[in-house]
Amino acid sequence: MLPQRYSSSLVSLPLVAVVGLLVLFPISSLIAGSFWSGYPGYPGEWTLKNYLDAFADPLLPTLFINSLVYAGGASLLATLLAVFYAFITARTDTPGRGLLSYLPYIDLMTPALLTNIAWIYLLHPRVGLINNFIGQVFGPDAPVLNIYSLPGMIFITGLNTSSLVYIGIQAAFKSMNPEYEDVSRVCGAGIRRTTFSVTLKLTMPAILSMTLLNFIIVLEVFETPSMIGLPANIPVFMSTIYNAVSWSIPPKTGQATALAVILLMIVLTFTTVYRRYTARVERYAVITGRGYQPNVIKLGKWRYATFLLLMVYAAVLIVLPISLVLLLSFKIFWDPNNLFGDFTLKNYVEVLNHPHLFTAIINSTLFSAAAASILVFLIPIVVYLSRRVKARGASVVENVAMMPQAYPGLVLALGLLWGYITLPIGIYGTAAILVIAYVTRFMPHVTRLFSGVVVQIHQELEESSRVCGSGFMSSIRRIVLPLLRPAMVGAWVYAFIVSFRELSASVLLVAPGTEVISVLLWGLWINGEDRQFAAAIMILVGILALIISTVLLIARLIRARVLLARRP
Repeated sequence: MLPQRYSSSLVSLPLVAVVGLLVLFPISSLIAGSFWSGYPGYPGEWTLKNYLDAFADPLLPTLFINSLVYAGGASLLATLLAVFYAFITARTDTPGRGLLSYLPYIDLMTPALLTNIAWIYLLHPRVGLINNFIGQVFGPDAPVLNIYSLPGMIFITGLNTSSLVYIGIQAAFKSMNPEYEDVSRVCGAGIRRTTFSVTLKLTMPAILSMTLLNFIIVLEVFETPSMIGLPANIPVFMSTIYNAVSWSIPPKTGQATALAVILLMIVLTFTTVYRRYTARVERYAVITGRGYQPNVIKLGKWRYATFLLLMVYAAVLIVLPISLVLLLSFKIFWDPNNLFGDFTLKNYVEVLNHPHLFTAIINSTLFSAAAASILVFLIPIVVYLSRRVKARGASVVENVAMMPQAYPGLVLALGLLWGYITLPIGIYGTAAILVIAYVTRFMPHVTRLFSGVVVQIHQELEESSRVCGSGFMSSIRRIVLPLLRPAMVGAWVYAFIVSFRELSASVLLVAPGTEVISVLLWGLWINGEDRQFAAAIMILVGILALIISTVLLIARLIRARVLLARRP
């Protein structure tokens, strides 16, 4: 038997090569393509013309300003909503707070396409349901709430990403040491002063960290800038890159690639700031190994007011968008003055008769399952070797796996297009390139999930196993894998959901025979088939709910069977 350091090196070095290929190849291809005069796969020569055209374009300063204002405004709104929701559900005695704390997790299953079309039909300046109500109450001269504006883009994206920020900060509110707040109250500070001067200050590192991360994520958002920003003539980097590749005649692939590299440099800059900030923040932790039960603030009669606010947030976040899209999916045509008339099943019939629907559903299911399975197999090995094994390359591989955090989906797709269309291996236009895109795109998400779990598994467990005569691989199989199993199920479900609904990394890579449901939905939207689009989204939500419920049920049955088998 080989010594542990040699056997682990045999695993870690190929792993570095595989992860490095997945992460570095598309971006190096993108950068090389930005200096190429021809189209991907076509003859050309090295040139600076793409960058000269990009920097000479008078639109570039507008792209930069719009993108930063959009990302900053949406991140600020998302943070305010998330902090309010996390504080109320974690630190007060508001009725139903335990059940309502799971609401943001449900929101993560809702595609951004659904939220966008819902608010378009709620706040459209002419046919929006809310604007129609305002006109009826205050008269036709009343000002309207126009979703086709930069504030409209900020509102929708801030709402969409607030659940992600909540998930990132709610643990800080739940696990805070209550002694600091107790000292504040002993010194005479009331609830309000203690909340602002102690509670929020202690959670501020987590809040600022998630705000910065969300800023990076919003820079990468594709759906809202394309569905709302383009009709409103509010260009940002993502929508401009997509337009240059997909709608310009002839396609401005070179200039789009140069813009993609510029956006990548911007995102990399903020990602570097984020990582340095989070590394510095960890040195000022106020949560130790002792168990804490956070103080619950007694609101008295005000707890019913906070409950009402939580219900309003739930309605705006989930109930209102889903209800409106469901209503729209049954309408012959949209009339805000006749909401419950002219119902039809025609939209669903047309969608179900779409020649590519079932192919897209099957492809999305298979591609997403393949990507999730690869990630759940690959990333635990990456994280374990990085955290546990002292082997050459082991400490590097996790850092490399985190690099795609700075890759916007559309930029990654463009890099894969440049890379694989020039290689004579026949991957471009096949299912493989989509699976590669999903694995690369969501590798940092799954890495972050497993890194927190592996750290919690103390090395004494594995050392005890080896003292009892178990080898390295036997200890992994008997000790580590059973402890990782719940995280593996959760990571698989998460990776499947985000891959199934991913649009930005798919839209440039699909080909005949590899259609996926997100791109099919996008095609319905850009072709003006909005009611069929709504019907297809409801089918998508139903499929996601069914698949996730089935996977969780199977996991629960397997767990129950294992527990029964262990009983004497």
